[in-house]
Amino acid sequence: MNLNLYGWGEAGSESWVMIDLGVTFGGPQEPGIDLIMPDISYIEERRDRLLALVLTHAHEDH
Repeated sequence: MNLNLYGWGEAGSESWVMIDLGVTFGGPQEPGIDLIMPDISYIEERRDRLLALVLTHAHEDH
């Protein structure tokens, strides 16, 4: 799973750019789980400061 978040500016009021956001697939160690998604609540709480989401390519895993 890929989720790269870059911030700049003064701590607490920085702006953000997210590079890729993907999922991963469950394996034998996660029985019954088909898809694992990242917890993006940190980003959602600061969405007013998210300036861009850059998708570098279209793979399901990132």
